[in-house]
Amino acid sequence: KSLQALGFRTATTQKLLIVNDSIRNNTTFAEDNNQTALYTQALTNLGYTAQQVETLTVGKDDDGPSETKLLQYETVLWFTGKSEGTPEGADPNIDPRIEPLKVNDLNNLKHYLSAGRSLLLTGRDALKYNEKNFVVSDYLGVKYLGEINKDDLVDPIYPFEKMANGYNVT
Repeated sequence: KSLQALGFRTATTQKLLIVNDSIRNNTTFAEDNNQTALYTQALTNLGYTAQQVETLTVGKDDDGPSETKLLQYETVLWFTGKSEGTPEGADPNIDPRIEPLKVNDLNNLKHYLSAGRSLLLTGRDALKYNEKNFVVSDYLGVKYLGEINKDDLVDPIYPFEKMANGYNVT
């Protein structure tokens, strides 16, 4: 039912691509292990066949699918898992920053979305380190306000007050 709530309908003839971009350090985080299967099962429940749904796993240092590959599909479900970016102040030569979506990915998605296609992008830190990229603001329509950590959740209203009072990263 969750995919139906996002506008997915029972199966049509359209082809879909599921992109698993959650590989970090040549492994997946425990919470990401089952995502491909969950999306595939949800689509199967809506009547999509194995011939309509393709899955693609992106390696740790690899770019996601090319523009040509993306344009073969009406809809792409792309999940990034959890970012392992460089902590602020860390030496990037020792602890390199890993963007869940690389520059090539964002450019390919820009062309894909410009062609009128549909994207469902999910992931705990899907836009981490790309908050100011024009594709994020102009094509995805996202304005980054800041990051909330678990310590902010002692008082669930507090993080939103911080953001409302100008505490943001943009």
